[in-house]
Amino acid sequence: MMYGFGDHKAPLPETVDLMDDIVHDFIVRMHPKMYYRARELARTDKELTQARSATDVIPKAKGK
Repeated sequence: MMYGFGDHKAPLPETVDLMDDIVHDFIVRMHPKMYYRARELARTDKELTQARSATDVIPKAKGK
């Protein structure tokens, strides 16, 4: 997001942390439904990623 608005390709980690805090506070205060939906989507994404990685471990049957 920052690069899209003209910032450096690799901003300082402190700058990224500050922007994250500002955006997080804005969403929580101004749009609580959006915040809880985003939190739910992040949780679901994590569960799907774990489920996909778990299926990658199962060996496939040969000859089928």
